[in-house]
Amino acid sequence: MLYHFLECKRPLAAWGFRKVGIVCPMRRPIQVLIVDDYEPWRRFIRLTLLAYDKLQVIGEVSDGLEAVEKAHQLQPDLILLDIGLPKLNGIEAARRIREVSPTSKILFVSENHAWDIAEEALRVGTSGYVVKSGAARELLTAIWAVLEGKQFLSPSLSGPSHGDPEQRSPVDILDLPQTVRPRTRPRSLVQKVFIGPHGLRAGWKVPIFFLLLFAVGLCLRPLGKWGGNINPKLPVPPGPMLLREFLHAVAVLFATAIVARFIDRKPWRYFGVPLHNAFRSNFWIGAASGVGLLALQLEIMHSCGWFDYGSVQLHGGAIVAYGLMWAFLFLFVAINEEATLRGYVQRVTTDGFSLLPGNWSFWVSAVLFSLLFAAAHLANPGENKFGLIMVFIDGIVMCFSLWRTGDLWFAIGNHAAWDWGQTFVFGTPNSGLQGKHALMNPAFHGPVLLAGGTDGPEGSVLVLLSEALIAVLIALIYRKRKFPLITDQVRRSEVRADRD
Repeated sequence: MLYHFLECKRPLAAWGFRKVGIVCPMRRPIQVLIVDDYEPWRRFIRLTLLAYDKLQVIGEVSDGLEAVEKAHQLQPDLILLDIGLPKLNGIEAARRIREVSPTSKILFVSENHAWDIAEEALRVGTSGYVVKSGAARELLTAIWAVLEGKQFLSPSLSGPSHGDPEQRSPVDILDLPQTVRPRTRPRSLVQKVFIGPHGLRAGWKVPIFFLLLFAVGLCLRPLGKWGGNINPKLPVPPGPMLLREFLHAVAVLFATAIVARFIDRKPWRYFGVPLHNAFRSNFWIGAASGVGLLALQLEIMHSCGWFDYGSVQLHGGAIVAYGLMWAFLFLFVAINEEATLRGYVQRVTTDGFSLLPGNWSFWVSAVLFSLLFAAAHLANPGENKFGLIMVFIDGIVMCFSLWRTGDLWFAIGNHAAWDWGQTFVFGTPNSGLQGKHALMNPAFHGPVLLAGGTDGPEGSVLVLLSEALIAVLIALIYRKRKFPLITDQVRRSEVRADRD
């Protein structure tokens, strides 16, 4: 028939057929499935496509597994797919979708600018990659290109190198047939092993940091010997320990500064110890909670007959002198331990696990380094098994404070004050170590699991109550997360797009 010959490329009125009732049959709209875990972003895409009769949104899903199921059920013509999805990341979802819906074209729409992520997306058989920050300008162009059998890559992708003559622009890619991949400089095996989407991979950054920390500590070790030898099986004097812990704190801060400047190229504050927040409200709230909840726990133990405060051993100026000495010592201990295991390494591994769904990138890192935190206490002579479990739990609680406050100053204050309260104020063992020149001379009675034994208050089951109350206090005072995640960039871009 005539309308088949014309293929509806010109209005029928131009051929004189409108008055005789010949109707051009409409082609079926292109069916689109939107996959993203952020509802405002899905709404932005839906409203964008709504203006075009040729595009019909037939479904919206928010996680990778559901995307595979919907693709199998609906067999859409086009799937707009995010990468950072819950349950199953977008690249793995794309692999499965290729199996269950091979005719569906897949266009990634992601905040991630990394070139190797885009390459991996194309490698699983997808048709293009749009960066969300430019989606308002590029999304429709990319959709039409993909539907015509071409490929599209956003110009804002971070290529193998800036100004690479072999790196094609999106305009060039639009002119390529579907089977052709964009030309990129081949990555060597060394690059693939060492370099990830955020620069040097976290699996290499962490050992580099610890090696650097060890090297700096080795250089400072001769200074630590000025204080003399320390026998951890005997009550520890504060003087020599103060010097050593000061040097340890200097070492970890110096090592963090080096890797921040030369490997990550980020400001020091990105790794949890911003100097402008030092000794402000977070620190003092943490300190008050540490010594206050320790006092509450010991009072409960005293009421139950498991603990006696004993007599006062120091008087006059000795209280001030030794109190300040122990306070500075434990401040350096807190900076050392918190910055070592919840500073740089927590930050880079969280970034390295950024493709994990939801907030798992942070909490997987928290569990790993809290286990390492507990393992580091194995060498303490008086530590017991329950005390090691509580060190791990305390590590998780301190990570929670980092999650909510955005830095380590609450954790540093809490850590320092708790240790100061145990060792100096109440004179109890501290993770199996006993200190000299304490204010009180206490005694413990009853079963180890109740009284704590040689581990001190941290070895008593009542420390579970103390940790729980610290966590509740953090949750009540700091209502929202302030620890920055890479996926926050996606959220901000989505919000801007939603406003546009």
